[in-house]
Amino acid sequence: MNTISYSQEIKKAVKDAYETKHRRAVDEANAKKRELYSKISGLEEIDFELSKTGLKIYHEAINKKAEKPLSERMEKLRNENEQLRKAREELLKMHGYDKDYTMPVFECKKCSDTGYVGIEPCECVFNALKKEAFLHSGLGMQLQEQTFDNFDISLYPENDRKTMSLVLNEAIKYAENFGRTENPEDKNLLFFGGTGLGKTHLTTAIGKRLIDRGFYVVYDSATNIISNFEKNRFSKDTDTDKYFECDVLMLDDLGAETFGSFNRMSVYDIINTRLNMNKGTVISTNFASIPEMKKAYDERIVSRIAGNYRLFRFSGDDIRVVKKLNRQ
Repeated sequence: MNTISYSQEIKKAVKDAYETKHRRAVDEANAKKRELYSKISGLEEIDFELSKTGLKIYHEAINKKAEKPLSERMEKLRNENEQLRKAREELLKMHGYDKDYTMPVFECKKCSDTGYVGIEPCECVFNALKKEAFLHSGLGMQLQEQTFDNFDISLYPENDRKTMSLVLNEAIKYAENFGRTENPEDKNLLFFGGTGLGKTHLTTAIGKRLIDRGFYVVYDSATNIISNFEKNRFSKDTDTDKYFECDVLMLDDLGAETFGSFNRMSVYDIINTRLNMNKGTVISTNFASIPEMKKAYDERIVSRIAGNYRLFRFSGDDIRVVKKLNRQ
């Protein structure tokens, strides 16, 4: 699992969450101890003696004047410690409490909610990072609803199925192989074609797989991105850095934004900067062809896309309409 690519914001959110839940479990356990100390005579004294175990071991280890060998002294400490634990268990049992009643209850027993087993990240951290990455990606509920597995080729007209099967296979290859090549064309895709042909579905499926693999993914519509750039011109409060920093930007519905010199400049800035940084971009647009795109954007933008992106045309009928008719 690649954890390096997750943004610092995602890593910090997970780190803070682990610190919070670990501290909460310990605080709850300590509260239970204080409760029992007021009810069970002798329990606090036993716990105090047990808490000194580490210090006793240290003192014995550095005691050079001891008459008995260290192994014998350590065995004596182990026996004393075991007797204290048994006495503690008996006290708790006598008063109707389980022996583990005052132990912290951690969500992950492997790492005790620290995120680490020894010096290695715990498996649960990877799941937490993925979950947090999903929340930050902008993909929302689409992650659960749109996957490679439920991209239904049978919804396309028969003469379009071969083409769409190829597009699906190439999308899967992109998601599985991203990051394993430095060729710019292997990092950038353009999905173009009419409305309702599955472009957003495959874009989302790619995003989900990339997040699962540990990459920092941001999904947003061209309209929202341009709006954020506009806001950032005046307030500087809007986060536009993510559009440049993420490993893969999923720029949806290019061409739906209003056209103007600032908007075109922003689109060019994103596309050109990400190409220069060798970062991945997946663009979907309702333009039917590159020549049609040239009518909306200047040559610089179209040339950068045509020369550095793999182009896939989506064809068929509006899937949303087909699904609705199939349900009737």
